Amino acid sequence: MLFINILKYISLFLIISIIGLYSFVEYRIFQFNKNSIDIIAHAGGQIDGHIYTNSLEALNNSYNEGAKIFELDIRETKDGYYVGTHDWKTWAQQTGYSGELPPNLEEFKRYKILNKYTAMSFEDINNWFLSHPDVVFITDKVDKPLKMVNLFYDKSKIKMELFSKKSMRMGGGIFDGAMANYYSLMSDNKNSTCKI
Repeated sequence: MLFINILKYISLFLIISIIGLYSFVEYRIFQFNKNSIDIIAHAGGQIDGHIYTNSLEALNNSYNEGAKIFELDIRETKDGYYVGTHDWKTWAQQTGYSGELPPNLEEFKRYKILNKYTAMSFEDINNWFLSHPDVVFITDKVDKPLKMVNLFYDKSKIKMELFSKKSMRMGGGIFDGAMANYYSLMSDNKNSTCKI
């Protein structure tokens, strides 16, 4: 009888120890993930369930949620200005624009995304990043790195994803942190990226 009681206490101790250890490990994994993973707000981040807005409201919402790294899709308007939009077809659908694509800067700025979100010129993007000194800007694939990097006010806060051999050669010597995308260059691993 004494032996059975001892086994019960040992079993109870082991069960409590295993539950405690599991809880501790689960807590440590959660803490590790929470504190060590960099979150990137893609296209400015989601806003009201919408993705790919590249809007002022998306940036503000993501920043308020704790994001510090922001990827924006940058395209060139008809008159040669850079703006935040994923692609012109998506922008036209989001805004109801029915004119010739790409629009000029004035047309781009006149339209609200989904009738409520603010479209951003590169000047707007620059000003937002200047007013948030603790964030980093990652561009989507860029093929004219010299032009874009010279437009960005604080070059220490930009990471540029480049898309071709030509843009990688141009981007390699511009600034620290250029990112080269080998999507079109490597047939064995189409998603690999590397820092230049």
